[in-house]
Amino acid sequence: MIRDGWRAGLFSGLTIVVLLLALFEGILPGKADANLLVNGNFEHGFSFRDRCGDVGLGWSCFTNGGQAVYGFYDEQWDPVVADGEHSQLIEINTKGLGAGTDNRYAGIFQTVRLTPGTAYQIALRGMIRSTTDESEKLDPWRYRVQFGWTLGRRADWRAVSNWVDAGWDVYDNRLAPGAFNDFRAKFIAQEGYVTVYIRVWKKWGTVGEEIDINFDSIALTATTRDGTVLVTFTPTPTVIISPLQLPVGTLVTALPTPQPASPDSPLLPNPAEVLDWPRISGNHVAFSYPGSWQPTANELGGNAIFDEYRLGIPDQGGEQLLGFYNTPFGELQPDSVIAVSRIAIAGKLGAKWVRQGPTFVGYQYCTEGIEPQTSFCIRVTLPTDSPMIELQLDYLVQSITFY
Repeated sequence: MIRDGWRAGLFSGLTIVVLLLALFEGILPGKADANLLVNGNFEHGFSFRDRCGDVGLGWSCFTNGGQAVYGFYDEQWDPVVADGEHSQLIEINTKGLGAGTDNRYAGIFQTVRLTPGTAYQIALRGMIRSTTDESEKLDPWRYRVQFGWTLGRRADWRAVSNWVDAGWDVYDNRLAPGAFNDFRAKFIAQEGYVTVYIRVWKKWGTVGEEIDINFDSIALTATTRDGTVLVTFTPTPTVIISPLQLPVGTLVTALPTPQPASPDSPLLPNPAEVLDWPRISGNHVAFSYPGSWQPTANELGGNAIFDEYRLGIPDQGGEQLLGFYNTPFGELQPDSVIAVSRIAIAGKLGAKWVRQGPTFVGYQYCTEGIEPQTSFCIRVTLPTDSPMIELQLDYLVQSITFY
């Protein structure tokens, strides 16, 4: 009997060890195609978390309270499960409330050990459902799904400064789900630990509605270090085909791409320095900038909306602005243009103008804003040509995200 009990105990102990290894194998960097996230497909179960609900094992949760009701659930309804028999459901509900609060957030996160300097890809699938019918009178971007990250072992979703929009613009009827959306982003690990966050954003405090967002097949894997990997996370592919055109009728897609700088150019910023550039976040834009610059937020005036910053380039006067404007992209007509090329800003196609007059050289980067019939621009005017500042602006443009 003692021997049988010992065998049973040994078997039970081995079972627990195997289960723990299966759940937490994502903590250690593994082979290139291994998912480093624990329970990314939510098939290993759920546990109840205070102030949230049922959250997938290995994941943590967050909300920002306010006039809204939040729910986290073990979803098992086949039409909203992409892989296996379970998905993570997050609900934000304002039914029965007399008033709602704008900008309500709910999400999940997980801390992972990575190899610094290695390229990784995050991938996930999901769908957004709502009890509110689609209407031309409603904001078409009223619900968003976003991905973000912080470095180190300490996790705090409020410290995220690099939210990337997943680009999911279809809102299905809550009881008539459609197809799953996909999202992928690449990045280079800058520290040995990173926390990844996935959040739901209900922009407006509209009452009497419920939104349900399902997440499934979340994976973090090592990948190739190629041209789609930027200093900060960015959706891939970077460029989205756009119907934008210039006032003269030229489609942005028809513009040439700018000539890349030679890798041997002494003007290129040091790659290590670019990785360490500080980052600033506004209401709807985030960007990285050279450490010697001192960006400051401007009070909105004129046709500036949402955000406007003075870049604070040292020892340079003149115009040096970054922000959103009420002027439609298609009405922008910079003067004294000597070259125009196609660029991408926050996943949107746009244009880069180089301007030159008797007493100035200007660099202007623009695309459509986060709302139709608006624009987002960076405008810098200098007394003389400055290839270094132009290259620094090119890097800054690559780091921009909208949210």
